[in-house]
Amino acid sequence: MSPSGSSSSAQSSSGDHTGLAIPGPWKPTAYLRPSSRRARRHRTDALWVPVSCVEHGRWDGARSGEAFAPAPQTAYPELRHLKNRQARVAVEQNLEPRASQGDVWDEVAHKSERMATHSQTGAMHDIYDGRREQLAAFRDAVRLRDGQAGALVCIGGEAAVIDYVSRPDAFAALHGPLLQGYALDALEADAKDAADPAVAQTFFDAALGARVSQRDGARSVGRGARGRRAQLCAAPCPATSRRGS
Repeated sequence: MSPSGSSSSAQSSSGDHTGLAIPGPWKPTAYLRPSSRRARRHRTDALWVPVSCVEHGRWDGARSGEAFAPAPQTAYPELRHLKNRQARVAVEQNLEPRASQGDVWDEVAHKSERMATHSQTGAMHDIYDGRREQLAAFRDAVRLRDGQAGALVCIGGEAAVIDYVSRPDAFAALHGPLLQGYALDALEADAKDAADPAVAQTFFDAALGARVSQRDGARSVGRGARGRRAQLCAAPCPATSRRGS
């Protein structure tokens, strides 16, 4: 993994690994880090990023020799909302900021069912593969702008997510995969006119004004040096979101 923003999902065939450890200073390598407390204490020179598996059948052990590769998409916003909510609750309970793996698999399964996708291993990737032609239409319509470092996304006329990183070159690498996720959720949304700019502005103002506790700052992997934000992802609260997420 490099600072240019390239990313991939990682899973383990044994269940012993629950995140990515990225060694400093941002060398172009990534490796799985054991979840034991002892291992975490001794790896203080690495950035520890909790991850979730998005292919239920990947854990059967038969594919343990396969190499991992970057995916052409990120998780879709609806799944990211679920993970964010659960991670926030975990932090409030002084636990590691991660979502329930079972809930992640359930969400992917429900998405697959709604979109009439068959996957022998319950893979999120197969949902995308079944809609590549439709997703390509979004890719062609939504172009990266010069100097762009983030996006505020409205789906079905309502605010869905804000993604921001501190460097335009990093966002340029993320733009395509993120757009695939935005588009996948948009395929399920009711057809509506473009969102009212006031809706986007209200969401943007709320995100900027959101309270960040000391605990959030201490446990966030997106917080840069001297407290400067290196990465931001914001979503509507349950009371205002389109699917309660």
